[in-house]
Amino acid sequence: MRTIREIARLHLEKRLSLRAIAGACNLSVSTVQGHVKKIEAAGLDYAAINAIADKALKEQLYPVAKVRGARPEPDLAAMVEDLKRTGSHLTRQLLCEEYQKLHPDGYKRTRFFEMLQEWQQQDKATMRLTHTLGEKVFIDFSGDKPSYINPATGELISPELYVAVLGGSSYTFVCVVPSQSAQDFAMATVRAFEYFGGCSQLMVIDNLTSGVTHACFYDPEINCSRKLKTSQFRKLAITQAASLDYVIL
Repeated sequence: MRTIREIARLHLEKRLSLRAIAGACNLSVSTVQGHVKKIEAAGLDYAAINAIADKALKEQLYPVAKVRGARPEPDLAAMVEDLKRTGSHLTRQLLCEEYQKLHPDGYKRTRFFEMLQEWQQQDKATMRLTHTLGEKVFIDFSGDKPSYINPATGELISPELYVAVLGGSSYTFVCVVPSQSAQDFAMATVRAFEYFGGCSQLMVIDNLTSGVTHACFYDPEINCSRKLKTSQFRKLAITQAASLDYVIL
């Protein structure tokens, strides 16, 4: 600390310029300027600096920065699973607010979102599928049901939302049916083909009870409802496709 004390003496006692001090101590002007700023920030005069031991002087002029403790890590795996859960209505913002409420000293919003996105992408398996126009229609009921209040009785009614999408164009048909019964499923499917103006070659259904009587990976048993055998539906099938196949996911 001998050099620091000499710089303090020349600056505080002799009032020399930074360039003069740099020449006298054989240092660069920028180095002298840095030491002078530390001396002025400490608020010590030359007598006090000269009376302090080297260790104490170093601690005052160059205090060791406090190392911040490690931030609590969020349970990203559980959070991603919660986001995937049907009907949870969770969002990234809600997860972030819950995490910050439990850990006020934790990660901020931007970094939290980055970590969540990195976790979602690290094991995200993707597969590119090529769809031929009119070849497949994907059918399923929505996870979240719509609801309305019966004005006559005040009863809350939650019907099923039927969705059919053509794979090649993403052309979508949606309608509300009372239930997922085979009859309602068949009628909604007929209405979907009427809306599309034709019948696709393949119907891709997601193991619906109304569409699949017995689920099996190799030989599923399809529920061929009488509604799917009406003359109107058969006419659509015959005029628009040679055969109607079912694909079970």
